[in-house]
Amino acid sequence: MPLNPKRVQAVFLEAANYHDLADRDAILDRECLRDSELRKRIDALLKAHDRFNDFVNQPPVGPDGTDNVSGTPFRAH
Repeated sequence: MPLNPKRVQAVFLEAANYHDLADRDAILDRECLRDSELRKRIDALLKAHDRFNDFVNQPPVGPDGTDNVSGTPFRAH
């Protein structure tokens, strides 16, 4: 059975509000119950969401390899 996009969005948005993995797991356990396809889809969306946030929250890097805010050399996390 195809997943309901509105359901996927609602569960994703609720879980994305929590950064603690235990809190997210509790929400997903409650909301997905025995729907493994929904759980897989939400897990994939949350993983992509977290990777994007990690990227966006890195300091900008200038052409000389320093961050544009403080002028210190950039180091990947």
